[in-house]
Amino acid sequence: MTSLIIALAALVVALIALLRDNWEHRHSSMSAMQELQFRAGATGIAIQRDQDRDRQEYSPSVFAMGPGTRYDVRTYLWVEDLVEHKRKDLQQTTNRFDNTSAPLSSTIEIYLDDAEKVWFGIGFNEPRLASPSFAVHMRSQFVRSNLGRYEVQVWQWYRFSAVRKWWGLPRLWLTPDL
Repeated sequence: MTSLIIALAALVVALIALLRDNWEHRHSSMSAMQELQFRAGATGIAIQRDQDRDRQEYSPSVFAMGPGTRYDVRTYLWVEDLVEHKRKDLQQTTNRFDNTSAPLSSTIEIYLDDAEKVWFGIGFNEPRLASPSFAVHMRSQFVRSNLGRYEVQVWQWYRFSAVRKWWGLPRLWLTPDL
């Protein structure tokens, strides 16, 4: 009986050590993430070209600092919450983005009163190692900065996102009879 209690105590101690090691590994790998620096790039010069509203030129940019690498990086322009497809020619793409990479930038001209609706940012893929099968999974993440005010937003896929999407689908058996 005492040997069973000792074996169970040893198992509990081993599980606690395993969970602690896993937690430390996750936090040490997160500390190696690079920092992104965004610049809105407003010129301060208002331009008026045969219009009743003033326009301003912006040169937003982003560069990386610190350790870590991001892969398959693309720049995007958002107007409110929609990707601006008209300015697709300004989109830059790089396979690898780290602290040795050149800053990614763009130059656009927008109305002064619309500056708070326009966002400049990047989208990239982040490799993640799945524990049980040791397979590498890719997760997408987007980081964007507002041109009119100092605000940064981060959007990323989280664990169980497929389950949350499935749960949000309309269910035929749950719809009320009309």
